[in-house]
Amino acid sequence: MEDASQLRDKYLTCSICYDVFTEPKTLPCLHSFCEKCLSDYIFNLDQSLVRKEGFSCPYCREEIRLPCPKRPSAEWVSQFKTNFHMKDIIVHLSKQKIPKQKFTPKCTNHPTKELDLYCDDHEQLICHLCAGISHRSCQNVLPASEAVDATKDKFQASLNDWHCRVAVIETGFSAIGEERDRLFTLKKTVSGEIRKEADRLKTRIGTLEEQLQSELEHGWEVIDTDITSKLSELDAHLHGRQLALAKAVDFLSTASDDQILSKDNNDTLACFKPLNSKDVSTYLRSIQGINVKFTTFPESTEQLKGFGRIKFSRPKSERNETDKRPLIPFKPKPDTIVRPISLKTTKPMRVRKDPFLLQSIEGQMREDEQTPKFKDVVVLQLSGTIIVSDWNNSCLKAYPKRRDKDLRLLLGGKPWGLAALTDTQAAVSIPLAHQICVVKVTTNSLMLMSSVVATRRYMGLAKVNEATLVATGGNDPPVVDIINLGGEVLRSFSLDSSGSPLLTSPEYVSFSASNDIIVSDKMNGSVISLNPKTGEINFCFQPDGHLSLQEPRGLFCHTGGMIYVVEKRGVVVLSPDGVFQGTLLKQKSGLQDPVSIFFDDSGTIYVIHKESELAIFKSK
Repeated sequence: MEDASQLRDKYLTCSICYDVFTEPKTLPCLHSFCEKCLSDYIFNLDQSLVRKEGFSCPYCREEIRLPCPKRPSAEWVSQFKTNFHMKDIIVHLSKQKIPKQKFTPKCTNHPTKELDLYCDDHEQLICHLCAGISHRSCQNVLPASEAVDATKDKFQASLNDWHCRVAVIETGFSAIGEERDRLFTLKKTVSGEIRKEADRLKTRIGTLEEQLQSELEHGWEVIDTDITSKLSELDAHLHGRQLALAKAVDFLSTASDDQILSKDNNDTLACFKPLNSKDVSTYLRSIQGINVKFTTFPESTEQLKGFGRIKFSRPKSERNETDKRPLIPFKPKPDTIVRPISLKTTKPMRVRKDPFLLQSIEGQMREDEQTPKFKDVVVLQLSGTIIVSDWNNSCLKAYPKRRDKDLRLLLGGKPWGLAALTDTQAAVSIPLAHQICVVKVTTNSLMLMSSVVATRRYMGLAKVNEATLVATGGNDPPVVDIINLGGEVLRSFSLDSSGSPLLTSPEYVSFSASNDIIVSDKMNGSVISLNPKTGEINFCFQPDGHLSLQEPRGLFCHTGGMIYVVEKRGVVVLSPDGVFQGTLLKQKSGLQDPVSIFFDDSGTIYVIHKESELAIFKSK
């Protein structure tokens, strides 16, 4: 029997937003969608054409006519009938608690007998026959129910102690958060005081500058007036001398001998007398001695280097040896070196059978407003940082290898697919916003580098090279596109050789070591390999019977060529040519409704399951 989560995902999920229905509206073709999703879908179409001819169902493409097209466009979707049965089922399942089925295991030595006794000496369950044969000499044999009750009491005592400890930690956690807020407020206050003092000093310096400039202008005006007056005087004197000289030259060239010897011409020849230039030289020496110089006051300007100081103080009783280091840690320069990931140069991963659970990471963070719903995971190989996309909280979350500080980056929409581009950068798809973003991860930050508007609602992403991605998504029909980081479509595949759609719901994609595109089709229960140049199908894995895939989702291809496919029951392994090789992880491994998978270079396995949990497995 399917549980509430499986029923919700299979029957109560809108095929437009991939979330649980909100106010489901049913079309005449009997397909249902969220009222807002359907309204947005119709709004993006030609309104006049919709009013006249209707629109096609987003799922089956059947032509749908509006019940009353004359009504305003904002009321079109509300005219369709609400699926109240579906609403009631959603409410019922949200409140339903499925009881666990209890069963008593059978004895391996006596298959017809139940293990209803417990041997405390050997710490194992036994049956009545075992108690009389192999455990006859044991002193502490009691009913299994009593042993269970005693063990539960021990666990309950431990749980009570843990609850008390957790309560103390929660109280301290809250208090630390409040102190952080208080310190942040103090930081803003001090920042304002620094800015105010700096503004005061700037104003004072501006006033002093105006005074000095005024003094400089006044001194220059006195000197300039004197020099200008002297130049005017010399210019008039020089002009008179030049006229007299020209007159004398003309006289000498035209006068007769008796005119030259005449006493009446003494004034004309007076210009040949030596000119007195001593006063010019004297004045020139006087102004050459003038100098203009600006002298600073070191005792005043040096104080500007320390007009204040910042001090972080702690109570002396709380200080220890570790407090001797700087209170503000050194921040290294940002990593400006782009280290491309080359799968061909890394050592082949060795993935063995029977991996064991190494660690589980709960996805809930303090800033989350809703229960997390993870969609994809990647690991940056060099740093070991794990990145997951959280659909419900519209953010990315990063878990560094040392787990000193988990990171969170709020996005402008709900993220889905992830692809590692370099050792510090990853791409993420935001389907509902038609966006593809590139983020950068450092040891203590997660930042948005760029964002482009895509032509389609891309979901799955995989890296082809440092500048190219393969993306899947869209719904008219679904496509597999090869795009660059600017969102430009380089190649697009949507139809097979017969003209039929290649896929129905391609939510995840990977790029194999043989340079083929591997896509999972959730609704068809298949995995398809495509040639990235021609779009031809290399293989289609869609078995029947017990091997049939149940909602295949995340994919991972490693350098050895093996293809790992996540489906509802676990992880399936395919050969490079699409032949079933077995299962790697099953439900008995602890998986519950897995979604996505990733391997690092050491063969460590990262699986998203239970919607908000990341399980990390290691090979034995």
